[in-house]
Amino acid sequence: MFILLNRLVKGFVIACWIAAAAALWSQRERARPLVDQYQLWHDVNWSQPPALPRMEAVVVRSFSETSIQMKAPDGRLWNVGLLGLGTNDVPFSRDGLRWAGATRTNLSRSLAGRQVQFAWTVTNITRTGLGFVYVDGTNFLAGAVREGLVVLKPEDARVLPVQEQYALRLADRAARASGAGRWGLTNAAPAEPR
Repeated sequence: MFILLNRLVKGFVIACWIAAAAALWSQRERARPLVDQYQLWHDVNWSQPPALPRMEAVVVRSFSETSIQMKAPDGRLWNVGLLGLGTNDVPFSRDGLRWAGATRTNLSRSLAGRQVQFAWTVTNITRTGLGFVYVDGTNFLAGAVREGLVVLKPEDARVLPVQEQYALRLADRAARASGAGRWGLTNAAPAEPR
């Protein structure tokens, strides 16, 4: 009798552990923000990256979905690349090509003629460089990622403040989960051979 009771108690304890593990597994998405925060701080060696130098400018036009031309207050033109953007992995199909063309024009529609702040990461004497665009104090990349227009490259965004990086990761996760923009296209149209 004692052996039977012992086995029943052991079985109950094991069943409770399995149920707890299953409950935790089903709620794993709720822990993702904590994991993201840990990963971000780990990636920047537990210290806030220094502030990036910024310049006020007016966007003249875009060359592609990752580069723009802007005019500084002194009248000089700058050709700059936008960090953190990736758009080259859309499916190779009619819809994929149409989507790629739409993303190229999105930058022009969103930014052309607007007053922006450009945060520099790299610049040189030929008036070219790399960095991030801020429109009305908000990182332009965050909105583009949230709408599924571009893919976030987290390794490029490591120079941004940690809270901005965190907002970008949340926007990327939300866009993927909801199938926004290119994520809906990727899920709906399988890639064809080239």
